[in-house]
Amino acid sequence: MQTSGEEIAYLAKLVCFGNAAVGGNQRASFASGLWTRFVLVGKRSADGSLPTREFARDPDEWYAKILARRTVSLRLHHRFSGDPGVDETVVDSFASDGGRWRIEADLSDGSSDIWFPRWESERETTDALELGLIANVPAVPSLRVRLPTAFQELAAALHFIRDFAERKRLDEHADLFARTFDALHGKRNPVPVREVAPVGSVPEAAIDILRAVQLGWVFTGRRPWNDVRLDDQDVPEYERLTERYCRRLVAAVEAAANSSANMPTETL
Repeated sequence: MQTSGEEIAYLAKLVCFGNAAVGGNQRASFASGLWTRFVLVGKRSADGSLPTREFARDPDEWYAKILARRTVSLRLHHRFSGDPGVDETVVDSFASDGGRWRIEADLSDGSSDIWFPRWESERETTDALELGLIANVPAVPSLRVRLPTAFQELAAALHFIRDFAERKRLDEHADLFARTFDALHGKRNPVPVREVAPVGSVPEAAIDILRAVQLGWVFTGRRPWNDVRLDDQDVPEYERLTERYCRRLVAAVEAAANSSANMPTETL
Protein backbone atom coordinates (compact mmCIF):
# COMPACT_ATOMS: atom_id res chain seq x y z
CA MET A 1 0.00 0.00 0.00
CA GLN A 2 1.42 3.36 -1.06
CA THR A 3 1.16 6.31 1.32
CA SER A 4 -0.98 9.19 0.06
CA GLY A 5 -0.27 12.91 0.36
CA GLU A 6 -3.03 13.28 2.94
CA GLU A 7 -1.49 10.49 5.02
CA ILE A 8 1.97 12.06 4.83
CA ALA A 9 0.50 15.38 5.97
CA TYR A 10 -1.22 13.56 8.85
CA LEU A 11 2.11 12.14 10.04
CA ALA A 12 3.59 15.63 9.83
CA LYS A 13 0.65 16.92 11.87
CA LEU A 14 1.36 14.33 14.58
CA VAL A 15 4.96 15.59 14.71
CA CYS A 16 3.99 19.29 14.81
CA PHE A 17 1.39 18.87 17.56
CA GLY A 18 3.73 16.52 19.42
CA ASN A 19 6.55 19.06 19.46
CA ALA A 20 4.06 21.65 20.72
CA ALA A 21 3.20 19.27 23.58
CA VAL A 22 6.89 18.62 24.29
CA GLY A 23 7.40 22.38 24.39
CA GLY A 24 4.67 22.79 27.01
CA ASN A 25 1.82 24.04 24.78
CA GLN A 26 -1.09 22.46 26.62
CA ARG A 27 -3.66 24.13 24.37
CA ALA A 28 -2.48 22.31 21.24
CA SER A 29 -4.81 19.36 21.66
CA PHE A 30 -4.80 17.07 18.63
CA ALA A 31 -8.20 16.98 16.91
CA SER A 32 -8.92 14.51 14.13
CA GLY A 33 -11.71 12.31 12.87
CA LEU A 34 -9.16 9.66 11.92
CA TRP A 35 -9.00 6.68 14.28
CA THR A 36 -5.39 6.48 15.50
CA ARG A 37 -3.76 4.22 18.05
CA PHE A 38 -0.22 3.41 19.11
CA VAL A 39 1.24 -0.03 19.83
CA LEU A 40 4.46 -1.66 20.96
CA VAL A 41 5.62 -4.23 18.39
CA GLY A 42 7.25 -7.36 19.76
CA LYS A 43 9.61 -9.89 18.24
CA ARG A 44 8.28 -12.34 15.70
CA SER A 45 6.98 -15.50 17.36
CA ALA A 46 7.73 -19.06 16.29
CA ASP A 47 4.53 -19.27 14.24
CA GLY A 48 5.50 -16.17 12.27
CA SER A 49 3.00 -13.81 13.89
CA LEU A 50 3.93 -10.33 15.03
CA PRO A 51 2.61 -9.54 18.53
CA THR A 52 1.52 -6.01 19.42
CA ARG A 53 0.50 -4.43 22.71
CA GLU A 54 -1.47 -1.21 23.08
CA PHE A 55 0.59 1.79 24.14
CA ALA A 56 -1.89 4.68 23.66
CA ARG A 57 -5.45 4.99 22.37
CA ASP A 58 -5.19 8.43 20.76
CA PRO A 59 -2.60 11.12 19.95
CA ASP A 60 -3.06 13.13 23.16
CA GLU A 61 -2.49 10.03 25.31
CA TRP A 62 0.53 9.19 23.14
CA TYR A 63 2.01 12.64 23.73
CA ALA A 64 1.59 12.24 27.48
CA LYS A 65 3.26 8.83 27.47
CA ILE A 66 6.19 9.75 25.27
CA LEU A 67 6.81 12.74 27.53
CA ALA A 68 7.00 10.27 30.40
CA ARG A 69 9.66 8.45 28.38
CA ARG A 70 11.66 11.73 28.38
CA THR A 71 11.08 12.56 24.73
CA VAL A 72 12.70 15.88 23.84
CA SER A 73 11.56 16.19 20.21
CA LEU A 74 9.77 14.41 17.39
CA ARG A 75 11.05 14.22 13.83
CA LEU A 76 9.48 12.97 10.59
CA HIS A 77 11.74 11.14 8.15
CA HIS A 78 11.45 9.35 4.84
CA ARG A 79 13.98 6.59 4.31
CA PHE A 80 15.18 5.41 0.92
CA SER A 81 17.00 2.43 2.44
CA GLY A 82 17.18 0.44 5.68
CA ASP A 83 18.32 1.65 9.10
CA PRO A 84 21.09 0.27 11.32
CA GLY A 85 19.62 -1.38 14.40
CA VAL A 86 16.15 -1.84 12.92
CA ASP A 87 14.86 -5.33 12.11
CA GLU A 88 13.74 -4.90 8.50
CA THR A 89 11.73 -8.14 8.55
CA VAL A 90 9.57 -6.67 11.33
CA VAL A 91 9.23 -3.38 9.46
CA ASP A 92 8.19 -5.21 6.27
CA SER A 93 5.59 -7.21 8.18
CA PHE A 94 4.14 -4.32 10.16
CA ALA A 95 4.52 -1.06 8.26
CA SER A 96 2.66 0.26 5.25
CA ASP A 97 4.61 1.28 2.16
CA GLY A 98 7.66 -0.72 3.20
CA GLY A 99 8.20 1.54 6.20
CA ARG A 100 9.44 4.44 4.08
CA TRP A 101 7.95 7.05 6.42
CA ARG A 102 8.66 7.01 10.13
CA ILE A 103 8.47 9.22 13.21
CA GLU A 104 11.52 9.41 15.46
CA ALA A 105 11.07 10.35 19.11
CA ASP A 106 14.41 11.62 20.38
CA LEU A 107 14.94 10.83 24.07
CA SER A 108 17.02 12.69 26.63
CA ASP A 109 19.44 9.74 26.93
CA GLY A 110 20.59 10.18 23.33
CA SER A 111 18.54 7.35 21.84
CA SER A 112 15.51 7.45 19.54
CA ASP A 113 12.28 5.49 19.54
CA ILE A 114 11.36 4.63 15.94
CA TRP A 115 7.63 4.57 15.16
CA PHE A 116 6.41 3.16 11.84
CA PRO A 117 2.90 3.74 10.46
CA ARG A 118 0.44 1.12 9.30
CA TRP A 119 -2.55 2.48 7.44
CA GLU A 120 -5.72 0.44 7.28
CA SER A 121 -8.87 1.11 5.31
CA GLU A 122 -12.03 -0.86 4.84
CA ARG A 123 -14.78 -0.32 2.36
CA GLU A 124 -17.30 2.32 3.49
CA THR A 125 -15.28 3.19 6.62
CA THR A 126 -12.73 5.86 7.44
CA ASP A 127 -9.06 5.11 7.23
CA ALA A 128 -7.34 4.13 10.44
CA LEU A 129 -3.72 4.54 11.49
CA GLU A 130 -1.69 2.36 13.79
CA LEU A 131 1.78 3.58 14.76
CA GLY A 132 4.07 0.86 16.03
CA LEU A 133 7.21 1.30 18.12
CA ILE A 134 9.60 -1.15 16.48
CA ALA A 135 13.05 -0.13 17.71
CA ASN A 136 15.02 2.05 20.08
CA VAL A 137 18.35 2.96 18.51
CA PRO A 138 21.14 5.46 19.16
CA ALA A 139 20.16 8.79 17.65
CA VAL A 140 22.29 9.56 14.61
CA PRO A 141 22.28 13.25 13.61
CA SER A 142 21.65 13.57 9.89
CA LEU A 143 22.27 16.39 7.47
CA ARG A 144 19.04 18.32 6.92
CA VAL A 145 18.06 20.94 4.41
CA ARG A 146 17.17 24.33 5.85
CA LEU A 147 13.49 25.20 5.40
CA PRO A 148 14.03 28.18 3.05
CA THR A 149 16.34 26.07 0.87
CA ALA A 150 13.86 23.17 0.83
CA PHE A 151 11.03 25.52 -0.14
CA GLN A 152 12.99 27.07 -3.01
CA GLU A 153 14.24 23.74 -4.35
CA LEU A 154 10.72 22.26 -4.28
CA ALA A 155 9.33 25.29 -6.12
CA ALA A 156 12.02 24.89 -8.80
CA ALA A 157 11.37 21.15 -9.16
CA LEU A 158 7.64 21.86 -9.50
CA HIS A 159 8.30 24.43 -12.22
CA PHE A 160 10.35 22.00 -14.32
CA ILE A 161 8.05 18.99 -13.93
CA ARG A 162 4.97 21.13 -14.71
CA ASP A 163 6.71 22.42 -17.84
CA PHE A 164 7.44 18.83 -18.91
CA ALA A 165 3.81 17.78 -18.33
CA GLU A 166 2.59 20.76 -20.39
CA ARG A 167 5.01 20.05 -23.26
CA LYS A 168 3.96 16.38 -23.38
CA ARG A 169 0.25 17.27 -23.21
CA LEU A 170 -0.25 15.50 -19.89
CA ASP A 171 -2.97 18.00 -19.11
CA GLU A 172 -4.38 16.45 -15.96
CA HIS A 173 -1.00 16.26 -14.29
CA ALA A 174 0.10 19.66 -15.61
CA ASP A 175 -2.97 21.18 -13.92
CA LEU A 176 -2.20 19.28 -10.70
CA PHE A 177 1.40 20.53 -10.65
CA ALA A 178 0.16 24.07 -11.32
CA ARG A 179 -2.30 23.87 -8.42
CA THR A 180 0.43 22.44 -6.17
CA PHE A 181 2.73 25.32 -7.14
CA ASP A 182 -0.03 27.80 -6.28
CA ALA A 183 -0.72 26.03 -2.98
CA LEU A 184 2.98 26.16 -2.14
CA HIS A 185 2.78 29.94 -2.55
CA GLY A 186 -0.35 30.31 -0.43
CA LYS A 187 -2.89 30.43 -3.27
CA ARG A 188 -5.97 28.32 -4.02
CA ASN A 189 -5.43 25.99 -1.06
CA PRO A 190 -8.58 24.72 0.67
CA VAL A 191 -6.71 23.03 3.55
CA PRO A 192 -7.12 25.08 6.76
CA VAL A 193 -3.93 26.01 8.63
CA ARG A 194 -5.24 24.34 11.79
CA GLU A 195 -5.33 21.00 9.93
CA VAL A 196 -1.54 20.79 9.58
CA ALA A 197 0.01 22.36 12.70
CA PRO A 198 -0.85 24.43 15.79
CA VAL A 199 -1.12 28.08 14.84
CA GLY A 200 2.21 29.83 15.35
CA SER A 201 4.17 26.62 15.90
CA VAL A 202 5.98 26.54 12.54
CA PRO A 203 7.00 29.14 9.93
CA GLU A 204 4.57 30.10 7.19
CA ALA A 205 6.69 28.28 4.60
CA ALA A 206 6.23 25.04 6.56
CA ILE A 207 2.45 25.50 6.59
CA ASP A 208 2.44 26.04 2.80
CA ILE A 209 4.55 22.91 2.20
CA LEU A 210 2.36 20.70 4.40
CA ARG A 211 -0.76 21.94 2.68
CA ALA A 212 0.77 21.59 -0.80
CA VAL A 213 1.91 17.98 -0.33
CA GLN A 214 -1.72 16.92 -0.03
CA LEU A 215 -2.15 17.96 -3.67
CA GLY A 216 1.34 17.32 -4.98
CA TRP A 217 2.09 13.75 -3.88
CA VAL A 218 1.37 12.33 -7.35
CA PHE A 219 2.70 8.82 -6.79
CA THR A 220 -0.60 7.37 -5.56
CA GLY A 221 -4.26 7.74 -6.45
CA ARG A 222 -6.53 7.00 -9.36
CA ARG A 223 -4.07 8.02 -12.09
CA PRO A 224 -0.60 8.26 -10.55
CA TRP A 225 2.27 10.03 -12.26
CA ASN A 226 4.18 6.72 -12.26
CA ASP A 227 1.75 5.29 -14.83
CA VAL A 228 1.88 7.96 -17.55
CA ARG A 229 2.58 6.74 -21.08
CA LEU A 230 5.45 8.38 -22.97
CA ASP A 231 7.50 7.93 -26.11
CA ASP A 232 10.81 6.20 -25.51
CA GLN A 233 12.85 9.34 -26.17
CA ASP A 234 10.99 11.20 -23.39
CA VAL A 235 11.60 8.59 -20.69
CA PRO A 236 15.10 9.74 -19.55
CA GLU A 237 13.90 13.33 -18.99
CA TYR A 238 10.75 12.06 -17.26
CA GLU A 239 12.79 9.86 -14.92
CA ARG A 240 15.26 12.62 -14.10
CA LEU A 241 12.55 15.19 -13.34
CA THR A 242 10.46 12.70 -11.37
CA GLU A 243 13.42 11.64 -9.20
CA ARG A 244 14.30 15.25 -8.54
CA TYR A 245 10.72 16.21 -7.72
CA CYS A 246 10.20 13.24 -5.38
CA ARG A 247 13.39 13.92 -3.44
CA ARG A 248 12.72 17.66 -3.23
CA LEU A 249 9.16 17.06 -2.02
CA VAL A 250 10.33 14.56 0.61
CA ALA A 251 13.07 16.95 1.80
CA ALA A 252 10.56 19.81 1.99
CA VAL A 253 8.04 17.79 4.01
CA GLU A 254 10.78 16.71 6.43
CA ALA A 255 12.04 20.29 6.81
CA ALA A 256 8.50 21.60 7.31
CA ALA A 257 7.47 19.06 9.95
CA ASN A 258 10.80 19.17 11.74
CA SER A 259 10.79 22.96 11.92
CA SER A 260 8.36 22.45 14.80
CA ALA A 261 11.29 21.12 16.89
CA ASN A 262 14.30 23.09 18.04
CA MET A 263 16.89 21.29 15.95
CA PRO A 264 20.16 22.48 14.43
CA THR A 265 20.17 22.55 10.62
CA GLU A 266 22.84 22.67 7.96
CA THR A 267 22.72 23.90 4.42
CA LEU A 268 23.04 21.29 1.68
